[in-house]
Formats: sequence, structure tokens, C-alpha cells
Amino acid sequence: QSGPVQAEHMHGQHVGVPLHPFQLYESAANVAAAWVAVKVLERVEAGALRPGSGWAAYLGFYGAARFSLETFRGDDRGQGVLWLSPSQAVGALAVAGAAVWFVKWRKP
Repeated sequence: QSGPVQAEHMHGQHVGVPLHPFQLYESAANVAAAWVAVKVLERVEAGALRPGSGWAAYLGFYGAARFSLETFRGDDRGQGVLWLSPSQAVGALAVAGAAVWFVKWRKP
């Protein structure tokens, strides 16, 4: 069977609901975010970007991934801000913080 795993042996609301392997998606996003950070750090070492840019790149990439991946979660994460879950709100703040960093302090 390809596609999401079917919930068959769970109790409660998710019985019979197709599930996504969220933890695998998040792990892949973390690996990709680390790769982006390493590439940015290479530019920092070359003098093209300020120190701290690698952290800002990781923060922005992870925030964007977390924001988008939250849509695949099937559990209730609680009320966040506006229509966002708490994790989506934190992801949006991380992206905003990274954007501010790159706009204000990108150049050495």
C-alpha cells in the first residue's frame, strides 16, 4: 500500500483515518535546514555574510517547514494565535525573525 498509513489499532477519533508519518517529514525538514545552514556558513566564512547568518537561515527554514508541516498533524495542538496552531504561530515568528535578520544585518 502506498500513501499514508491507515489507523486501525488506535483508540478514539483517528480509527480508520489515513495518517502521515509526521515525524519522518519533520526529520527530513531538519536535515534540509541543517544543509541550508551549512551552505550559508560557507558564505559567512568567505566574508559574504555576517556571523549569525547560519543560525538565521536555519531558523527561517525550520520555521517555514514547521508552519507547513503542521497541516498534516491530526491531533489537537490547542488554540494558538488567530487561526494558527501554537506551532504554526512559532514557525511564523521564526520566519519573520530570520527575514528581519537578513534584511537588516545580512552584509558584513
